[in-house]
Amino acid sequence: MIMLQMLYKKIKKNFWMVLCLIIGASMAVSLVSSVPIYTKGILTRVLSTDLKKMQYEDKVFPGAYCITKNMENIKKDDIKESYDTINPVIESKIIPDIGLPVLSKKVIFKTADDLNIVNTHDDVVRNMRVEGISDFENHIEIINGKSLKDSSSESGVYNALISQRTAKNMDLYTGKTYELQCEDNPKLTKIKVVGIYKYKDENDPYWQLEDWEHSDSFIINFDDFNNKFIKNESFSLSEITWYTAFDYSKMNLNNVKAIKSAYEKQASLINDKYDAAASFLVSDKLDDYINKESKLQNILMIFQVPIIIMVIFYMIMISTLIIDRDKNEIAILKSRGADKKQILKIYLCESLFVSLIALIIGPPFGMFCCKVMGIPSGFLKFNDRLPITVSLTKTEYLYSIIILIIFIAAMMIPALNASKVSIVEYKQSKVRKSAKPLWQRFYLDIAFLLVSLYGMNNYFGRQNIVQITGVDSSSIPIDPIIYLIFSLFVLSLGMLFLRLYPHIINIIFHIGRKRWSPSSYISLNNVKRSDGKNQFIMIFLIFTISIGLFSISSAGTINNDLENNIKYMCGADVKLKSFWTPINAKTAESKKVPLIYVEPDYKIYKELKGVKSSCKVFSSKDGVININSRDIGKTFVMGINPYEFGKTAWFPQNLLYPSFNYYLNLLSQSKSNVLISNNLMESNDVKVGDLVYIKWGNSRMIPCVVAGSINYWPTFNPSEYLSSDFVVGNLDYFQYRMPLEPYEVWLKLKDANSLNLLYKDIKDKNLEFQYIDSMEDKITKEKSDPTLQGINGTLTLSFIATLIITAIGFLIYWILSIKARVLQFGILRAMGMSLKKLIKVLINEQILISGVSILMGFIIGNISVKIFSPLVNIMADKSEQILPSGIIPISNTESINMGIGILSMILIGLLILSRYVSKIKIDQALKLGED
Repeated sequence: MIMLQMLYKKIKKNFWMVLCLIIGASMAVSLVSSVPIYTKGILTRVLSTDLKKMQYEDKVFPGAYCITKNMENIKKDDIKESYDTINPVIESKIIPDIGLPVLSKKVIFKTADDLNIVNTHDDVVRNMRVEGISDFENHIEIINGKSLKDSSSESGVYNALISQRTAKNMDLYTGKTYELQCEDNPKLTKIKVVGIYKYKDENDPYWQLEDWEHSDSFIINFDDFNNKFIKNESFSLSEITWYTAFDYSKMNLNNVKAIKSAYEKQASLINDKYDAAASFLVSDKLDDYINKESKLQNILMIFQVPIIIMVIFYMIMISTLIIDRDKNEIAILKSRGADKKQILKIYLCESLFVSLIALIIGPPFGMFCCKVMGIPSGFLKFNDRLPITVSLTKTEYLYSIIILIIFIAAMMIPALNASKVSIVEYKQSKVRKSAKPLWQRFYLDIAFLLVSLYGMNNYFGRQNIVQITGVDSSSIPIDPIIYLIFSLFVLSLGMLFLRLYPHIINIIFHIGRKRWSPSSYISLNNVKRSDGKNQFIMIFLIFTISIGLFSISSAGTINNDLENNIKYMCGADVKLKSFWTPINAKTAESKKVPLIYVEPDYKIYKELKGVKSSCKVFSSKDGVININSRDIGKTFVMGINPYEFGKTAWFPQNLLYPSFNYYLNLLSQSKSNVLISNNLMESNDVKVGDLVYIKWGNSRMIPCVVAGSINYWPTFNPSEYLSSDFVVGNLDYFQYRMPLEPYEVWLKLKDANSLNLLYKDIKDKNLEFQYIDSMEDKITKEKSDPTLQGINGTLTLSFIATLIITAIGFLIYWILSIKARVLQFGILRAMGMSLKKLIKVLINEQILISGVSILMGFIIGNISVKIFSPLVNIMADKSEQILPSGIIPISNTESINMGIGILSMILIGLLILSRYVSKIKIDQALKLGED
């Protein structure tokens, strides 16, 4: 009880400090808990997008679950017993074990499809089947005739419904009775068509089994089929199908593995015990997702490592500051008889109190932030952000508890050390020069730097092996240690700078010792004599800013490279091809002569609205090049007009040496000049000036002169084996030597708004093309990939978290630091220093500590980004990377915005600190000194 009273008085006395601590701890917990929340939300969206694509693009309902039992070899008398044996198991165990809500279900009894309609007085053969389907009439609409329940039955006649397709294909009519006969049994069965139906709702999951479901079938009452038809008629039952439509939208990260496992067990049980087959259409998709989930989760967690490291760093920094501030109070308590256990209990209770509040506030706030942020359309792009499904589970609270345990340990360890010091020893330590920090004494900064350099060396060795062997980098497991090496590298450089910084300040102080103004003198002296007290905030700022820069660089590299690869493979803003009609189509095939085409009017392309330039591009993938009398097939041949092509095609000038235009000029020097791929030149010992022959299709050989070799060319992918041989020449020369063949037209648009203008003009002029491919449309489609969106979202979350935790850590540090220096400020005011000069002292200290840290954060961050930028290629799964990463520089807009944000944070901090200092009363400060 006494302990709780002491804790209450301590919290009341230091209310604002405890409040700052609660805010900081809550933010730390919310940031850490947001990592698994956001990861699960992204992975759930990946699954949801894949399943929706399966339904709406592949036209397959993902929740369709079927169990089919073949009944052909089962005796008539055993059919009902067999059905009654398996049906309760499916209803009570199989379906519930999947663990998903049921949207719809049905049981289908089906005869073989060899039942013939006889006695129709025509020669048409009509093979039909009879089916009984449970809950059938609740999902159909009668468009002609009556429903089964509204139709009167005749003795010996079964009423049936047929679909519109069946009525049309089999020429059947309502109100007419048909006789069915099986080939091996002369007995006749009478079926009367009482109505024609259509689906009440084509999107109803009840109908998602297959496209041609129940076609060419008489559908009779389910109970009649089960109780009468099977017993009385001679037809054999073909199969029984139990169909269940599960609500696939309820599949998520938490249950997908359990669903897959349940299905696999059921499939084995159904096959072994009941001789039936189970089919779950989404099963293969779940396999793909589980593999994708594992890899994507690894990638996202690697990108989120810095958040966790920053939070741990932050908790240690704040805890150390609090204990440093309380050392005097601890020494006083010890001098008044408090033992070590009692002191530790006070801080344990305080840290538990703060932790409990943080645990209550943190995870829900983290979930709220993730929900508000959603999934951005790109890095820091929230205009078209997508909703994200979020929830709190045990995992989030486990993360929170772990970070709070670290916080409690960070509070208790310094408190334990402080509780060993008597008041005399504490007073002596204040005037005694402090020993160097542990990491400086043991040269941990040098050790960390050497370890990170060793890790970097191994990493680049791995990259070289991948390049030499040609192994797909996406197939190599991602090692999270790589990101830890990056973090260690940043940390070691920051610590190395802090080792040198006091000496730099000392030199500056002595250079202008006699000329410094009082405020500058005090600022330099305070920083010089801080004995490492400012190192926590400095290394914290350096680390967080470096991590923020890496998030910016990673997002920029991933998005920039994706966009550049799409642009490169598209070749131009728009590609289209007209309809080319041969004038000798009938005779060409019989006489085996080339097709003769009439060229469409090329002027129409140049006159389209929004078009800046255009060019003709002929290409053939089945080209053949003859080198030294040896034919090399599967060569990609392209014919262009160099001048028009250079104005229209998209291509980075620095991708080829000395430039793209240089090679276009080589083609222009002679009509017969061609450029060939490096692979073709090196593997066949071809030299510039050599004569080669080219052909494609049924054409004859064309003599050409090799003018140079290239690694890259618009639309040419050098990494593909089949297209590794490439030839580009002059289209005019090809058309002169060969019959005219269809070509593409490439268009360059005037600006970003021209595409819609182009589409509208094409529509207004009623122009028709075989196809139109737009670069912008492909980029939009690729950027809507949920995996890429997830990476962008994670990097956005990481970047925002960096700014938030930097701002909070910065403010809390300086507030606590100034509270510890109230006596110093009071003395300075008492000696006559004005408030204006005192605030100038704060500004100078901000520049020397925070300003320098931020500057070094940008410097170290940029160094680290340049060294570790290839790391993104592995983490982002760039298996389809074509162009070298970073071939086009990334915009510095986000880095500038980050700098502006950090400067704003410092200004706000200064305003808060200045207001706080201005409220310090001299008499209170002096009284504090007397105490």
